[in-house]
Amino acid sequence: MKKETVIKVLKGTAIAGFGASMLFIGGCTQTNPNPIDTRATCSPGIYADTVAECNALNALKTTAVESTPVEITYQNNCTSAESVPVVISDSWSDDADINSALDIDITAVDKVVKEGKYDQNGNDVDFEQMYNIKGMIKTSSEDKDFEDNIYLTVNRGDIVKSYIMDDIKFDGTSLEDPIETDFGAITSIEDGKMTISTGEKYVMTSLSGAISSQETGCKKVIVKNIGQNAVAVNVDGITETVSLGATETVNGVDITVDAIIFRTTIETSSADLIIGTSNSRTYVTGDKISDSDTETWKFKTISADEVAGTATIEITNTEKYMSNDADEDYKAIGVGDSLVLPDGLKLSLELSTPDYIDLTVDADTTYNYEISSSIDKGLISGLNEWNDVYTNSTHFFDNEDVVIGTNLDIGRSDWALSSDMKLSDGTTTYDLMNLSYSSEDIIMMKSGLMVDDSESWNADKDSIVISVPVKSVKAKLVIKQ
Repeated sequence: MKKETVIKVLKGTAIAGFGASMLFIGGCTQTNPNPIDTRATCSPGIYADTVAECNALNALKTTAVESTPVEITYQNNCTSAESVPVVISDSWSDDADINSALDIDITAVDKVVKEGKYDQNGNDVDFEQMYNIKGMIKTSSEDKDFEDNIYLTVNRGDIVKSYIMDDIKFDGTSLEDPIETDFGAITSIEDGKMTISTGEKYVMTSLSGAISSQETGCKKVIVKNIGQNAVAVNVDGITETVSLGATETVNGVDITVDAIIFRTTIETSSADLIIGTSNSRTYVTGDKISDSDTETWKFKTISADEVAGTATIEITNTEKYMSNDADEDYKAIGVGDSLVLPDGLKLSLELSTPDYIDLTVDADTTYNYEISSSIDKGLISGLNEWNDVYTNSTHFFDNEDVVIGTNLDIGRSDWALSSDMKLSDGTTTYDLMNLSYSSEDIIMMKSGLMVDDSESWNADKDSIVISVPVKSVKAKLVIKQ
């Protein structure tokens, strides 16, 4: 068994204070005890990246124990800072009206957001999360550029996620103890401002002289030694001594020594380290929730009532998703697209896809118009069916100039056409002789009805094609992982 030397780190910067009176165990030689790293070897089992660091570590009081080195590595996300999705048991979905303003509340009853308790050092803080979603599901009758597609449009501030907390213990404007939430530990909160501990907490040990490590932003954090009041921490080759309760920035990474469990046998000693690029951050109303250049969420509301023991935090979107223009960075959400919410869940749009019957309307020299169906016998009155009919705006006629009525069903759809050229599904009526939409491209109406080249039709009333859905198009909003 290899004999390792472990180090008891003394508080603060007292390393230099020992001077030459300290007992040096061994000298420094350049070796490669670990095939991954080339490091200087100091006393047996004590590793350093430079001779200077080696001498500093050797200057500490040491005790020899026997152990087998073990290395613990945690791999953090090195490429992008993505939100961690909320763990949910179900997705959420709801039917939504087309071309009508949305105002939807989503609560824990819908299972896509949570309610329960946050921990405040043993105190249970009741919490509830909820979403409010506004916006509109639009067709090209609202935006010509949408043509025969349907989009969910969202303006700035249309989506709000709320965190509502109760039974909080306050100490002045601060908290008696932090509240552990899914976006960090809140250490203080008042109206318009809160402070969050943003680093991750890890229990680190020397493992009897071995190296414990974590990865943070692709920088390896190694606990070299643990003392009664301080810990020697190495971040990618740079070593600093961090006192208990203090925070030091080591090679660009904030290291906080939150707690030390020190025993006479070093193998049972451990330290709680909070590791992060910034271990504490204060937010005010309007701040973005991260420093990322692509961050699209901000704190809309930060409020607290010390007497009532309550607090509310609201997060909202900073960008608008209104257009499908190619040069837009943030586009309207079409079918198959999704908007990533602040908790990592995805909001998307789904549509029913009905079959269509095309009606072709052409000006006629005998009657006003001839109407043709794209399906066989697609024009129906009672038990009678036709492929083509004519209208003089008062009655319909068949090919033998026989009057056949004033209303015709369009196939087996919900739509009917009157002889004065009005299309209706019983809820919505469109007057084809007075279309309020004008475009050389396809325009989709609220129920999925589509009109091609209404611009020419409005100009000369000569010819037009109307696509009639067998069933009205239905939209559905979905939130899922």
